Amino acid sequence: DGKLHLPKRFAYCFWDVDMDNLTNENTSFAIARLYERGGIDGICFVERNFTEKEIVEAALTRRDFSPVTANFLAQRYGLKKENIPLSELNIDLLNRIYPEMSALAKSDEEVYNECKKR
Repeated sequence: DGKLHLPKRFAYCFWDVDMDNLTNENTSFAIARLYERGGIDGICFVERNFTEKEIVEAALTRRDFSPVTANFLAQRYGLKKENIPLSELNIDLLNRIYPEMSALAKSDEEVYNECKKR
């Protein structure tokens, strides 16, 4: 049916859209939201359910990524940080609002190991 069928546990990441109506055309948007707002669970979901090509495309086209997330994506997928568009959000404010975001400051290996546990 062309819909993404994201788990309801991520509804808080999509507060401003009808999550049930997200389609494959919204893949980059969904990846960006899950990386930025979904904490370690969101990262693990993206890593398991989207292709590397889809993740890289989101990294190179979306303007939703914080500097921390951009750094993570650059390291994880061998991208140049300067090729990843950044959002204007203040990462300190974001971390105060979404404490689970600190998961993005972890090393690639730490994230991989936590994903394996889940």
